[in-house]
Amino acid sequence: MNASLLERIASIDWTSKGFPDVPTWLNNLLSNDENMVLSAYTQLDEYIIQGGVSDENFDLGYRIEEVLRTDAPDILAEFLIELLSETQPLGLSKILTLLIGQSTYINFRLHDDSLRQRAIVIYRKIWAARTIYVPFLMHVDRTVRRKTVLLLCQFRDNPNEVIPLVLEATTTENDSYTVMSNLQDFTIDFLRQVRIDVVYEHAYLTLLKNLLVSPLGFVVQVVAAYHIVEQLLDDAPKIALDRLVEGMIIEFDHEVVLGIMAARPEKQNRLLMKLHPKTAIDLALQVLKRTFLIQNALCALVTALSVACEPPALEIDGFFLQPVVVDDKVYYEYSVNRFTLPEKFDLSALTPRQTQVIQAVVETNLIWTVVTNLFDLFGLPSNRIELESLLHRE
Repeated sequence: MNASLLERIASIDWTSKGFPDVPTWLNNLLSNDENMVLSAYTQLDEYIIQGGVSDENFDLGYRIEEVLRTDAPDILAEFLIELLSETQPLGLSKILTLLIGQSTYINFRLHDDSLRQRAIVIYRKIWAARTIYVPFLMHVDRTVRRKTVLLLCQFRDNPNEVIPLVLEATTTENDSYTVMSNLQDFTIDFLRQVRIDVVYEHAYLTLLKNLLVSPLGFVVQVVAAYHIVEQLLDDAPKIALDRLVEGMIIEFDHEVVLGIMAARPEKQNRLLMKLHPKTAIDLALQVLKRTFLIQNALCALVTALSVACEPPALEIDGFFLQPVVVDDKVYYEYSVNRFTLPEKFDLSALTPRQTQVIQAVVETNLIWTVVTNLFDLFGLPSNRIELESLLHRE
């Protein structure tokens, strides 16, 4: 750190603001010692960026408003921006993460207008400094590149500048994890928050379609397929739907695939239930019939049964508890929010979709290797023979 910057940091009366250790923390962000950098980042993040959520003051709760009553956050933002030009990659990624946190202050429900104004000032300072961090989109360190994209994605009120930068960075990116992270951040922070120009939407879909055959690997193709289906729904090309199903089966336990759709059944449901019921059931049953993982099969079963309900249980909210052994059988209990309980099947008048699902379940041996309460939740017999008998009723 240059002497002038160090002196200016030290000249601030941080003690009166409640943060006497800030000079030490900022200095340690520049260290080559990973432990020192991580410790400095953690302290700044807990005590200032997040308003104090460490064990020592847990009883005080989430104190963003408390911190914003001082000018410490905006002074800190200024110094963090200056430090972007001084820092090694490890500290650089941490500083970008801190700035991401500060740029989100404006999203909090601040009860005092003066605090909201301070949050806006901080947000604008960070955006104004973009000429410093935009070049990091080409940084040698992949974490720095990824954090730079995430920081840019916070500025949703500047889509004409941010979107081309993010799309270009993702198009030229050669690291698979960074590509997938960029797609996720862009989807969450832009596409789900604001309406973007049709030109940008087309450019994004073109990028995704190119990634369907990306040499960066199968998981990248799966993630691209997920986002294509999320955007186009029933208009998604067959290759995207096929990749999506393959991803649910082949890469079910990959951390990225888990993160977007497979960690809990409702993530898988949330996407498939946006599709036409026939498409959703067809995809879910493909997974059910082809997977070798019971957790995967059960998630697909939740989707198929939910969509087959009359009316479809589109808002079902549940998750599987840790499996336990009951009478020498592994028992998977699906815990459902009582406000989203599905309508039970009318066994006296099954619909074609319900018949299709029951037929597939009866034929799937994997499902019958465990015990689950799913059938009871939907008003179906949990015995395979009894379930099959429903298919032969006149």
